Amino acid sequence: MPIYVKDSDEWQESEQIYVKDSDEWKEAAVYIKDNDEWELAHLRLAIDYLAVGGGGGGGGSYADVDGGAGYGAGAGGGNGGQNTVTLSSSFSVSVTVGSGGTGGAGQSVLRGASGGDTTLTGAITATGNGGQGGSLGSNKFGTGSPNTAGIGGTGGGTGGNGGNGGNGVDDTSPGGTGSNGFTWSVNDTTYGGGGGGGGDNTGGPGGSGGGGNGGGSSPTQGTDGLGGGGAGGGYGGGGSFNTTAGSDGGNGVAIFAYEDTYGQVLTGGTVTQSDGKYFHTFLSDGTLTVA
Repeated sequence: MPIYVKDSDEWQESEQIYVKDSDEWKEAAVYIKDNDEWELAHLRLAIDYLAVGGGGGGGGSYADVDGGAGYGAGAGGGNGGQNTVTLSSSFSVSVTVGSGGTGGAGQSVLRGASGGDTTLTGAITATGNGGQGGSLGSNKFGTGSPNTAGIGGTGGGTGGNGGNGGNGVDDTSPGGTGSNGFTWSVNDTTYGGGGGGGGDNTGGPGGSGGGGNGGGSSPTQGTDGLGGGGAGGGYGGGGSFNTTAGSDGGNGVAIFAYEDTYGQVLTGGTVTQSDGKYFHTFLSDGTLTVA
Protein backbone atom coordinates (compact mmCIF):
# COMPACT_ATOMS: atom_id res chain seq x y z
CA MET A 1 0.00 0.00 0.00
CA PRO A 2 1.53 3.37 -0.97
CA ILE A 3 1.86 6.06 1.73
CA TYR A 4 1.32 9.71 0.67
CA VAL A 5 2.43 13.01 2.24
CA LYS A 6 1.32 16.52 1.37
CA ASP A 7 4.14 18.71 0.07
CA SER A 8 3.37 22.30 -1.04
CA ASP A 9 -0.34 21.46 -1.43
CA GLU A 10 0.51 18.42 -3.57
CA TRP A 11 0.13 14.80 -2.47
CA GLN A 12 3.21 12.72 -3.25
CA GLU A 13 4.06 9.10 -2.60
CA SER A 14 6.61 8.74 0.19
CA GLU A 15 9.56 6.44 -0.42
CA GLN A 16 11.06 6.69 3.07
CA ILE A 17 9.37 7.32 6.43
CA TYR A 18 11.33 8.18 9.60
CA VAL A 19 10.52 8.36 13.29
CA LYS A 20 12.56 10.02 16.04
CA ASP A 21 13.79 7.59 18.69
CA SER A 22 15.93 8.94 21.56
CA ASP A 23 16.93 12.00 19.51
CA GLU A 24 17.87 9.79 16.55
CA TRP A 25 15.92 9.60 13.29
CA LYS A 26 15.31 6.02 12.16
CA GLU A 27 13.60 4.62 9.08
CA ALA A 28 10.27 3.10 10.08
CA ALA A 29 8.04 0.24 9.01
CA VAL A 30 4.37 1.24 8.76
CA TYR A 31 1.52 -1.13 9.62
CA ILE A 32 -2.23 -0.63 9.31
CA LYS A 33 -5.07 -2.47 11.02
CA ASP A 34 -7.48 -4.12 8.59
CA ASN A 35 -10.40 -6.21 9.98
CA ASP A 36 -8.64 -6.53 13.35
CA GLU A 37 -5.41 -7.72 11.69
CA TRP A 38 -2.21 -5.70 11.41
CA GLU A 39 -0.72 -5.71 7.91
CA LEU A 40 2.55 -4.26 6.61
CA ALA A 41 1.79 -1.15 4.58
CA HIS A 42 5.21 0.36 3.90
CA LEU A 43 8.85 -0.63 4.45
CA ARG A 44 12.06 0.08 2.58
CA LEU A 45 14.12 -3.10 2.64
CA ALA A 46 17.52 -4.02 1.16
CA ILE A 47 17.34 -7.57 -0.26
CA ASP A 48 20.37 -9.58 -1.37
CA TYR A 49 19.55 -12.16 -4.03
CA LEU A 50 21.22 -14.95 -5.96
CA ALA A 51 19.93 -17.07 -8.86
CA VAL A 52 22.04 -20.14 -9.78
CA GLY A 53 21.26 -22.16 -12.92
CA GLY A 54 21.29 -25.93 -13.14
CA GLY A 55 24.50 -27.79 -13.96
CA GLY A 56 24.91 -29.54 -17.29
CA GLY A 57 24.94 -33.31 -17.63
CA GLY A 58 28.26 -35.12 -18.06
CA GLY A 59 29.17 -36.73 -21.36
CA GLY A 60 28.85 -40.47 -21.83
CA SER A 61 31.89 -42.58 -22.59
CA TYR A 62 32.68 -43.64 -26.13
CA ALA A 63 31.88 -47.23 -27.17
CA ASP A 64 35.10 -48.97 -28.00
CA VAL A 65 36.81 -51.98 -26.46
CA ASP A 66 38.31 -50.01 -23.60
CA GLY A 67 36.11 -46.94 -23.65
CA GLY A 68 37.09 -43.36 -24.33
CA ALA A 69 35.93 -41.38 -21.30
CA GLY A 70 33.33 -38.63 -21.39
CA TYR A 71 33.93 -34.96 -20.67
CA GLY A 72 32.69 -33.20 -17.55
CA ALA A 73 29.84 -30.70 -17.72
CA GLY A 74 29.81 -27.00 -17.00
CA ALA A 75 28.10 -25.78 -13.83
CA GLY A 76 25.29 -23.27 -13.45
CA GLY A 77 26.20 -19.60 -13.31
CA GLY A 78 25.04 -17.36 -10.45
CA ASN A 79 23.57 -13.89 -10.98
CA GLY A 80 23.45 -11.93 -7.74
CA GLY A 81 23.03 -8.43 -6.37
CA GLN A 82 21.16 -6.25 -3.89
CA ASN A 83 17.95 -4.31 -4.49
CA THR A 84 16.38 -1.83 -2.08
CA VAL A 85 12.64 -2.16 -2.54
CA THR A 86 9.52 -0.62 -1.03
CA LEU A 87 7.48 -3.44 0.46
CA SER A 88 3.72 -3.36 0.24
CA SER A 89 0.97 -5.92 -0.29
CA SER A 90 1.71 -5.88 -4.04
CA PHE A 91 5.36 -6.96 -3.67
CA SER A 92 6.03 -10.26 -5.46
CA VAL A 93 8.95 -12.14 -7.04
CA SER A 94 8.31 -15.26 -9.13
CA VAL A 95 11.06 -17.89 -8.96
CA THR A 96 11.78 -20.58 -11.55
CA VAL A 97 14.60 -22.94 -10.56
CA GLY A 98 16.62 -24.55 -13.36
CA SER A 99 16.95 -28.32 -13.37
CA GLY A 100 20.24 -30.12 -13.86
CA GLY A 101 20.88 -31.59 -17.29
CA THR A 102 20.69 -35.34 -17.88
CA GLY A 103 24.00 -37.14 -18.40
CA GLY A 104 24.82 -38.65 -21.78
CA ALA A 105 24.25 -42.37 -22.09
CA GLY A 106 27.20 -44.77 -22.09
CA GLN A 107 28.25 -46.17 -25.48
CA SER A 108 26.29 -43.40 -27.19
CA VAL A 109 26.90 -40.47 -29.50
CA LEU A 110 25.00 -38.07 -27.24
CA ARG A 111 26.50 -35.32 -25.14
CA GLY A 112 24.99 -34.43 -21.78
CA ALA A 113 22.04 -32.05 -21.76
CA SER A 114 22.51 -28.43 -20.67
CA GLY A 115 21.13 -27.28 -17.33
CA GLY A 116 18.10 -25.03 -17.12
CA ASP A 117 18.17 -21.31 -16.29
CA THR A 118 17.05 -20.04 -12.88
CA THR A 119 15.00 -16.85 -13.28
CA LEU A 120 13.61 -14.16 -10.98
CA THR A 121 10.81 -11.95 -12.32
CA GLY A 122 8.67 -9.23 -10.78
CA ALA A 123 9.96 -6.81 -8.16
CA ILE A 124 13.47 -8.32 -8.57
CA THR A 125 14.75 -9.64 -11.91
CA ALA A 126 17.78 -11.83 -12.59
CA THR A 127 18.83 -14.91 -14.58
CA GLY A 128 21.46 -17.48 -13.66
CA ASN A 129 22.23 -19.45 -16.81
CA GLY A 130 22.47 -23.23 -16.84
CA GLY A 131 25.78 -24.97 -17.57
CA GLN A 132 26.58 -26.69 -20.85
CA GLY A 133 26.57 -30.46 -21.07
CA GLY A 134 29.83 -32.35 -21.49
CA SER A 135 30.56 -34.05 -24.80
CA LEU A 136 30.75 -37.76 -25.41
CA GLY A 137 34.14 -39.37 -25.05
CA SER A 138 36.66 -39.97 -27.81
CA ASN A 139 39.03 -42.88 -28.16
CA LYS A 140 42.61 -43.33 -29.18
CA PHE A 141 41.64 -43.54 -32.84
CA GLY A 142 40.37 -39.97 -32.75
CA THR A 143 36.70 -40.79 -33.13
CA GLY A 144 33.94 -39.30 -31.03
CA SER A 145 32.85 -35.68 -31.50
CA PRO A 146 32.74 -32.91 -30.35
CA ASN A 147 35.55 -33.48 -27.90
CA THR A 148 35.11 -30.61 -25.46
CA ALA A 149 34.29 -30.15 -21.81
CA GLY A 150 31.10 -28.27 -20.96
CA ILE A 151 31.35 -24.52 -20.38
CA GLY A 152 29.95 -23.05 -17.16
CA GLY A 153 26.82 -20.91 -17.29
CA THR A 154 27.20 -17.15 -17.11
CA GLY A 155 26.40 -15.14 -14.01
CA GLY A 156 27.33 -11.71 -12.73
CA GLY A 157 27.03 -9.10 -10.01
CA THR A 158 27.75 -10.63 -6.59
CA GLY A 159 27.55 -14.11 -8.16
CA GLY A 160 29.84 -15.45 -10.86
CA ASN A 161 30.24 -17.82 -13.77
CA GLY A 162 29.89 -21.54 -13.24
CA GLY A 163 33.03 -23.66 -13.46
CA ASN A 164 33.93 -25.50 -16.66
CA GLY A 165 33.99 -29.28 -16.82
CA GLY A 166 37.15 -31.39 -16.79
CA ASN A 167 38.51 -33.16 -19.85
CA GLY A 168 37.85 -36.83 -20.50
CA VAL A 169 40.88 -39.02 -21.21
CA ASP A 170 41.44 -42.31 -23.03
CA ASP A 171 43.61 -45.25 -21.92
CA THR A 172 44.78 -43.37 -18.85
CA SER A 173 43.59 -41.84 -15.59
CA PRO A 174 42.60 -39.76 -13.79
CA GLY A 175 40.32 -37.57 -15.87
CA GLY A 176 40.59 -33.80 -15.83
CA THR A 177 39.55 -31.77 -12.78
CA GLY A 178 36.41 -29.63 -12.94
CA SER A 179 36.92 -25.91 -12.36
CA ASN A 180 35.94 -24.39 -9.03
CA GLY A 181 32.79 -22.32 -8.79
CA PHE A 182 32.21 -18.97 -7.11
CA THR A 183 31.58 -18.04 -3.46
CA TRP A 184 28.60 -15.83 -2.57
CA SER A 185 29.79 -13.49 0.16
CA VAL A 186 26.35 -13.15 1.78
CA ASN A 187 26.36 -16.73 3.12
CA ASP A 188 29.99 -17.70 2.37
CA THR A 189 28.86 -20.71 0.32
CA THR A 190 30.45 -21.89 -2.94
CA TYR A 191 28.23 -22.71 -5.92
CA GLY A 192 28.71 -23.85 -9.49
CA GLY A 193 31.61 -26.31 -9.46
CA GLY A 194 32.37 -27.93 -12.83
CA GLY A 195 32.07 -31.70 -13.25
CA GLY A 196 35.17 -33.90 -13.41
CA GLY A 197 36.17 -35.68 -16.59
CA GLY A 198 36.01 -39.44 -16.99
CA GLY A 199 39.01 -41.76 -17.19
CA ASP A 200 39.98 -45.41 -17.28
CA ASN A 201 39.00 -46.72 -13.81
CA THR A 202 39.59 -43.33 -12.15
CA GLY A 203 37.86 -40.10 -13.07
CA GLY A 204 38.81 -36.53 -12.24
CA PRO A 205 37.44 -34.71 -9.18
CA GLY A 206 34.67 -32.18 -9.50
CA GLY A 207 35.29 -28.53 -8.77
CA SER A 208 34.47 -26.89 -5.44
CA GLY A 209 30.81 -25.92 -5.44
CA GLY A 210 29.11 -29.23 -6.04
CA GLY A 211 30.82 -30.56 -9.17
CA GLY A 212 30.38 -34.31 -9.67
CA ASN A 213 33.40 -36.63 -9.61
CA GLY A 214 34.20 -38.32 -12.90
CA GLY A 215 34.10 -42.08 -13.73
CA GLY A 216 35.68 -44.81 -13.87
CA SER A 217 32.78 -47.01 -13.26
CA SER A 218 30.55 -44.65 -11.23
CA PRO A 219 30.61 -40.89 -11.82
CA THR A 220 28.74 -38.92 -9.17
CA GLN A 221 25.98 -36.41 -9.79
CA GLY A 222 26.41 -32.66 -9.48
CA THR A 223 25.02 -31.41 -6.17
CA ASP A 224 21.42 -30.19 -6.13
CA GLY A 225 21.00 -26.68 -4.76
CA LEU A 226 24.54 -25.75 -5.82
CA GLY A 227 24.17 -26.06 -9.61
CA GLY A 228 27.16 -28.41 -9.83
CA GLY A 229 28.13 -29.83 -13.21
CA GLY A 230 27.65 -33.50 -13.95
CA ALA A 231 30.70 -35.72 -14.41
CA GLY A 232 31.93 -37.53 -17.48
CA GLY A 233 31.43 -41.29 -17.80
CA GLY A 234 34.47 -43.56 -17.96
CA TYR A 235 35.68 -47.08 -18.51
CA GLY A 236 35.25 -49.34 -15.50
CA GLY A 237 37.53 -52.15 -16.65
CA GLY A 238 36.70 -55.83 -16.51
CA GLY A 239 35.72 -56.41 -20.13
CA SER A 240 34.95 -54.97 -23.51
CA PHE A 241 32.60 -51.99 -23.73
CA ASN A 242 32.32 -51.67 -19.96
CA THR A 243 31.64 -47.95 -20.29
CA THR A 244 29.42 -45.72 -18.19
CA ALA A 245 26.99 -42.90 -18.69
CA GLY A 246 27.77 -39.36 -17.64
CA SER A 247 26.09 -38.23 -14.44
CA ASP A 248 23.31 -35.66 -14.17
CA GLY A 249 23.98 -32.04 -13.27
CA GLY A 250 22.75 -30.60 -10.00
CA ASN A 251 19.61 -28.48 -9.82
CA GLY A 252 19.98 -24.74 -9.33
CA VAL A 253 18.77 -22.54 -6.49
CA ALA A 254 17.46 -19.04 -5.72
CA ILE A 255 18.18 -17.30 -2.42
CA PHE A 256 17.00 -14.01 -0.88
CA ALA A 257 18.46 -12.48 2.29
CA TYR A 258 17.70 -9.37 4.38
CA GLU A 259 18.48 -7.94 7.81
CA ASP A 260 16.26 -9.26 10.63
CA THR A 261 15.74 -5.82 12.21
CA TYR A 262 12.00 -5.82 11.47
CA GLY A 263 11.47 -9.57 11.92
CA GLN A 264 10.43 -11.90 9.11
CA VAL A 265 8.61 -9.63 6.65
CA LEU A 266 8.65 -11.95 3.60
CA THR A 267 7.35 -15.46 2.97
CA GLY A 268 8.24 -18.15 0.44
CA GLY A 269 10.83 -20.90 0.09
CA THR A 270 12.55 -22.45 3.09
CA VAL A 271 13.15 -19.77 5.74
CA THR A 272 16.17 -19.78 8.04
CA GLN A 273 17.73 -17.13 10.30
CA SER A 274 21.45 -16.71 10.97
CA ASP A 275 24.06 -14.00 11.44
CA GLY A 276 21.43 -11.28 11.75
CA LYS A 277 19.66 -12.14 8.48
CA TYR A 278 16.65 -14.04 7.22
CA PHE A 279 17.30 -16.34 4.26
CA HIS A 280 14.60 -17.58 1.87
CA THR A 281 15.92 -20.54 -0.17
CA PHE A 282 14.07 -21.89 -3.20
CA LEU A 283 15.03 -25.36 -4.42
CA SER A 284 11.96 -25.50 -6.65
CA ASP A 285 9.62 -23.00 -8.31
CA GLY A 286 7.75 -20.62 -6.03
CA THR A 287 6.89 -17.01 -5.14
CA LEU A 288 8.39 -14.54 -2.67
CA THR A 289 5.73 -12.24 -1.16
CA VAL A 290 5.07 -10.08 1.90
CA ALA A 291 4.35 -12.11 5.04
